[in-house]
Amino acid sequence: MYSPYISEETEIGKLARSYTNLINYNNHYIENMNKIESERERIKTELDISKRIQQSNLPTKPLKNEYYQIYGFSEPAKEVGGDFYDYFEIDDENIAIVIGDASGKGVPAALLATTTQTIIKDQLYNNKKDPCKVLYFANNHLCRNNSETMFITLWLGIYNKKTNILNFSNAGHNPPILEENNNFKLLNIDSGVALGILEDYNFITEEIELPSKIIAYTDGITDAINKNETM
Repeated sequence: MYSPYISEETEIGKLARSYTNLINYNNHYIENMNKIESERERIKTELDISKRIQQSNLPTKPLKNEYYQIYGFSEPAKEVGGDFYDYFEIDDENIAIVIGDASGKGVPAALLATTTQTIIKDQLYNNKKDPCKVLYFANNHLCRNNSETMFITLWLGIYNKKTNILNFSNAGHNPPILEENNNFKLLNIDSGVALGILEDYNFITEEIELPSKIIAYTDGITDAINKNETM
């Protein structure tokens, strides 16, 4: 429509060139927006898949019998995140309970959490039932393969269902809560150091006779705010 006037050195020619440039710019903009939207959809699909993979690594059913029950819940702030928990029977007597919180959010934190979860489970299944030794190995592995200088806090407990003794070791994580006869208190534990920070750190194994209930958690609980942005 405007092309016959483009070459004219008149006001009509200038107007024709301006409109033509505007049309070309809009076409280019729309094309870029379509590419951006397509890329966003691709990323969203990949994140949805990552979320399903991460959730599948968490226990889906409680461990329970007439003597005890163990269960957990996780709701990521984003599609994927750095918080994780795990529990499983190591052998006929011992049950592992793990909870961790990787630094940051999103995919990097999720990758660190999944890597750590795999290392912990592998060590426990390989006849390492001392929590401090498991954390020592995991910490050194993460320190040596940590190009992004990320870290993860983690609490590991091993419960012996025959003796009712809980052995545990801590790597900079929030202390669990004990409940006995409707009284709640924080478990008195060594703070330790988060995994991935200080190589060859010697963690401490502690033990208690388990009360009626123990609650392990991440800062998704302690940092929670209400709709008024109050803690």
